[in-house]
Amino acid sequence: MRKTKLLYSLALAPLLLGGYSDTEVGTNVSPLTVTSLPKCPDDQFLVYRNGAVACEAVTGTGASLPDCKSMGQLLTYTKIGELSSFGCTPKGSIMLSTSDQTTITDLLTQITKIGTQITSIGMGSRVAARTYRGVTPASYTGALGGAAAAAATCAQTYGAGASMCDAYSMYISIAAGKVDMTKDIAGAWVYQADWTNPFTMNNAELTAGLGDNCSGYTSGATTNGIAGTKFSLLTAAGDATNRVPKFYSNTLCTNQLPIACCQ
Repeated sequence: MRKTKLLYSLALAPLLLGGYSDTEVGTNVSPLTVTSLPKCPDDQFLVYRNGAVACEAVTGTGASLPDCKSMGQLLTYTKIGELSSFGCTPKGSIMLSTSDQTTITDLLTQITKIGTQITSIGMGSRVAARTYRGVTPASYTGALGGAAAAAATCAQTYGAGASMCDAYSMYISIAAGKVDMTKDIAGAWVYQADWTNPFTMNNAELTAGLGDNCSGYTSGATTNGIAGTKFSLLTAAGDATNRVPKFYSNTLCTNQLPIACCQ
């Protein structure tokens, strides 16, 4: 750098460094003659200070991060009011406030609840159906006294909440592996409503879905085309090994069958 250029540059140094306003330049700027420049270390910079050029370390309010190299320490940030700082803190020594702990607990509860709902939606309503428990020890005609009476009979054997199975609960129980496929089930009443008319009778009750369940399991008669649905777990024709669910929708209501119970 030429000496004359350095002279002009240093003459304007107070203005460039923010030492004076533009109205004070004329009274505060004075020429400076520099014959040599100091050689600054790596951590210092050349500055103009008190009428001379010198080397100084850069200072300011910029944040510096501590070196948390010690094993088991974490870099943490704390703020109290307007003051904040970084530091190294041993793992497990940070204490959460009561409000933070409550917030975390509430969020965990909500996440668990949402997860349960998602699981239920993913599984679908069919999996939520009742599971087959067994058949009643006694047999009955289709005149069971209705679905409520049939449920009370199942509850006597399998406990509160048990009731007559419907055809779909039986299928789902088998598909879910809840039924012993190594044993026959000769036959048991199950609830079904397919609006069929197996005897081609002109009866309004058949169109009400009562033709496949002995009029809601209140009838043991054989008239007016009313029938019930019998469930069996037996081998299929031509296969003496594998048992399959069978549903006989035209079973006469005069038959004596146990009740298939689900819970």
